[in-house]
Amino acid sequence: RILLLSGGTLRTLVSGEELKMTAVAAMPDGRICYRSNDELILLDPDTGATEILGTTPPRDNASALTADSDGNVYAATSQGHLYRFTLDGNRTIITDNLPFADVDYHITDLDVTADGSTYVSGYNRCVSVSPTGDITVIADDLNYEPTWCEVTQDGSVYIKDIWTGIRCFDPRENTLTPVTIKANTGVSDFLAHTTDELVFIGCGSQIVYRYHLATAAITPLFHDVGNSRAFAVADNETVFFATASMPPALKSHIVCLHSDSSTHDITKLTFSHISSADVDK
Repeated sequence: RILLLSGGTLRTLVSGEELKMTAVAAMPDGRICYRSNDELILLDPDTGATEILGTTPPRDNASALTADSDGNVYAATSQGHLYRFTLDGNRTIITDNLPFADVDYHITDLDVTADGSTYVSGYNRCVSVSPTGDITVIADDLNYEPTWCEVTQDGSVYIKDIWTGIRCFDPRENTLTPVTIKANTGVSDFLAHTTDELVFIGCGSQIVYRYHLATAAITPLFHDVGNSRAFAVADNETVFFATASMPPALKSHIVCLHSDSSTHDITKLTFSHISSADVDK
């Protein structure tokens, strides 16, 4: 299913196991692009109207999607291709050789920069791909576990994998620097971040923290979250959304974290499992 949270209400936009929705991206015009089998579909959450943006070749389904500010959609696929789809449906191949050991399962995340460069991460490495298809390995010492990447507004790229923790790649200096969280806790989950701040779950602590990169100030935002599943951050840099997987008896909730550290349960609904979340930007 694809769920939309807006104005304190939650509604199902798309349902049905037969759709095989394994990737989704938020479009700049408010629509959603999702993969169903070999099709990329644009969905208007207000009207429910859909249109097919394009298709990938048979047995070359999208493993990860992202969209740029112009509405172009990028798809990293199960056969190691990276495609760009324009809004008029034109499909071009940026590269047909993404360097992953087993691309059919092991591409886990994708993001794009303002200049059209893409970052693709997976179980064993994170790479950058130029608009012309040149591939540069950013990190290849990953521990064969899911890896996530996210590009900030200043062009920095944060990479998070379970084994090595958080690292920041600066494409201007071509440097990869560990981000040391100066707190008596490890980092056990991916983070939603602004240019200046990170948000993470403390390893074993069940606490959501906000970490300021320049000052190393750390602030607990939310306690007793259990094992978290997903974060997203709004464009105003003041409201963080976290989906927290609570103990089984309490199930999972969607929680709003404000910049003043106050929190509230947005929907008053519970879920048996939450695996991902994003915010309309």
